Amino acid sequence: MSFDTLLFISNKKKGLPHSSEEISNFVHLAVKGKIPDYQISAWLMAVCFQGLTFKETLALTEAMATSGKVLSWDDGGPPVVDKHSTGGVGDTATLVVVPLVAAMGMRIGKHSGRGLGHTGGTIDKLESIPGFKTNLSESELRKIVNEVGCAIASQSKNMTPADALFYSIRDVTGTVDQESLIAASIISKKLAGGAKTILLDVKVGSGAFMKDIERAKALAKLMIRLGKACERNVRALLTSMDAPLGRSVGNALEVIEAIKVLRCEVPLNDPLRILSIEIAAQLAAMCGMSKLDKARQEAEKALEKGEALGRFRGMVKLQGGDPKVVENPEEILPRARKVLKLRSTEDGFIKRIDALAVGELVRDLGGGRKTKTDKIDPAVGIVLCKRQGEALNKGEVLCEIHSNGALPEKETLSRAHKCFTFSKTKPSSLPLIISRL
Repeated sequence: MSFDTLLFISNKKKGLPHSSEEISNFVHLAVKGKIPDYQISAWLMAVCFQGLTFKETLALTEAMATSGKVLSWDDGGPPVVDKHSTGGVGDTATLVVVPLVAAMGMRIGKHSGRGLGHTGGTIDKLESIPGFKTNLSESELRKIVNEVGCAIASQSKNMTPADALFYSIRDVTGTVDQESLIAASIISKKLAGGAKTILLDVKVGSGAFMKDIERAKALAKLMIRLGKACERNVRALLTSMDAPLGRSVGNALEVIEAIKVLRCEVPLNDPLRILSIEIAAQLAAMCGMSKLDKARQEAEKALEKGEALGRFRGMVKLQGGDPKVVENPEEILPRARKVLKLRSTEDGFIKRIDALAVGELVRDLGGGRKTKTDKIDPAVGIVLCKRQGEALNKGEVLCEIHSNGALPEKETLSRAHKCFTFSKTKPSSLPLIISRL
């Protein structure tokens, strides 16, 4: 019996449930090109209005996961883990966490994405390293992971092609922010990656896709439930994205910052360092390698002893990049022609740094994309010299803007100044880690 796509769409428009078989048929026919984009978009819009039950969301997740290649890892070696961030500004944690978990005795072959809109992409950051290869075959990925414990690759066209197809349509039809579609997209990719243990970093705040804590918590709980239904060990952190996570926003600049964290050249209370240690420790505890408190100590030791840095160097070398980037990142990585300094016009405290506004400014300087075909300038970006909540004096430098002239200087400085809100008294703020689920 042939699949009736029109009836499938009409049923969802009326709020009627789909069977798991119907969803599987729809997904796999779409990947084969037998369902046109306009019908896929019609169904996605119907889902935005009517929603999906958990059973439907699970069926969609499994169908997208099995729409292409699904990796499997041998059970005899070290545990295979994965992490996922829902996206933010200055979120460079993956570049620290991946070599850190490898140094702690786990394996991670991570597939990451490119940036779109105001959020940065891990693949774009790594490709600012000369020669770094992100397009890895399955055999190349396995070889690197087995040799150094970690690798970061771009999403293969053979993995979750249904998700790539659906997302490309969601992105241009205003259907990105539906909870079940987000959860299915994320978990399907994690299932295809083959890891049994997964930690989700769900961002909340102005620079995140989820602006509201309750919505973010609901999404996290749905993804955990989906993971458990698919026999995966999944937990989540809700973390603040009201201000950029790191001091640097921009591809090469974020690589430099990640290397500084790996070289222990940042304060112990640095947010990027704290979050990276927490994610790595959570994964170790989830694998049963250590209790959480002890795992945090082990993560700190792996940083202090240079073991995580060594794994990062090994990963860069095996993926074709210049390993000297570890010693001399400022010399190896591309640099902008001009660095503009924005100075404070008053005394007081930084009440807020608008992560969304910072991300959009970096994008417009050339460090991000408005469309998937836009080219990235790896050298541009912003380095925050002051963080949210810090005191400042008139004339102090608030940030350095690395520019290659995509925007006029006056406009650049004006927009940068609007990213900051000031106060005469020390402001309160959300904790970095809001909740552990």
